[in-house]
Amino acid sequence: MLLKKLERHRVLVRNSQTGTLIADTVIISCETMRNVIKISANSLRERKSAPVTALIFGDGELYEYHGNIRATAIGNTVEVALSKGQVKEDRTARRYPLNRDGLVEAIVYKGCKVNFRKPIWMMTLNVSKNGVLIRTFSGSFQLGDILEMAIYLSDDEKQVLRARYKVVRKQNSRLDTEEYGCHMIVAE
Repeated sequence: MLLKKLERHRVLVRNSQTGTLIADTVIISCETMRNVIKISANSLRERKSAPVTALIFGDGELYEYHGNIRATAIGNTVEVALSKGQVKEDRTARRYPLNRDGLVEAIVYKGCKVNFRKPIWMMTLNVSKNGVLIRTFSGSFQLGDILEMAIYLSDDEKQVLRARYKVVRKQNSRLDTEEYGCHMIVAE
């Protein structure tokens, strides 16, 4: 993945030690030689150096990096130094709050894709490197359903994450809404 392509994309920065969300912002610029992204200093909820995990929303993909945030602000930007992004074997995927609208555009039934005439609205509550938690109308889906979703990552609807997901969990069922935990299906 080329960092230069990720300028103006959304990034969630979380403190690796405490798990608290430090920033939900966009990447202002990237320095590929130093493997550094720059974000707005105003977007920080706490301004101090700390080890972080950064979830970057690319064009149709999510990237997870480990690194360090540098508290010194230069020109109203703060640097986040990124490493190669190693995966820890003994931990499950970390969840990142998103709270963005999206659409379920199709369902796969017996191996055939069936597009909805009117896509089903959903709210994407959180994302991880291999799944999403959505809220939509009660009774919309069943466990095992395979869905094609469009998750809007910005207000202008130009940054859209489109992927297939399998419904693996239902929770918080109410009369009008229900939450569905969905696992991303990787294209073969």
